[in-house]
Amino acid sequence: MENALTIPENVSLVAPKYTEEQISSVAAASDYFKRLQLMGANSDAAKEGKIQMGHYAFVTDKETMKDLGIEVDVLVCGMRLKAMQIDDGDVINVYDLTNPDFDRIRVLSGESDSGCLCGLDFLLWLPSEQSFATFYMASKSAKREAPALRSKMDEAANKPGPATLSVKLAKNKKYSWHVTVVQDCTTEFNTPTIEQFIAALDKFQNPPKPESVEVAAETDRAR
Repeated sequence: MENALTIPENVSLVAPKYTEEQISSVAAASDYFKRLQLMGANSDAAKEGKIQMGHYAFVTDKETMKDLGIEVDVLVCGMRLKAMQIDDGDVINVYDLTNPDFDRIRVLSGESDSGCLCGLDFLLWLPSEQSFATFYMASKSAKREAPALRSKMDEAANKPGPATLSVKLAKNKKYSWHVTVVQDCTTEFNTPTIEQFIAALDKFQNPPKPESVEVAAETDRAR
């Protein structure tokens, strides 16, 4: 059916004073960062066909995510410690080491099927998405690679550094699983403005207390 309204050419449905950048920034406004996640074979996203197994995903929430493939260039902008408890889809994140829940979750993270994780959480700039995202390295295999990602930052000079995240398949006698590999980045890319960087880092270093969100948190925590 044809539209019954004939709109004059000099009329705009969206006020011309707004730029696309302004619209996107307001529409995407949130207390929480989007995240980068390596989707293993056991992840719901891979099982449902949303993201190919062994690929990185740019995740907004459990329903909205983008497949970034097996290699992602990033700018490593910050790091914090994070304890996470997952209970029936509800996720509680604790960053304060003086909070009793941090140590409780850290201890429980060593037990199978506890729903608890503890590891290093990174703030990354994804040039392909022109966006900041967090990247949580809490599984055994991820923790082993986390120092390599941290080393890409020049902490003495307060300078973020580039890295390329790739994927390899790890195996033992019983299982196989995908793990992150940190490599040198040889690709030039656009970086955030200093204003964007400072705002993101401040938000990253000062998360809500406590932080509780409903997300699909999937890792290869058993390995």
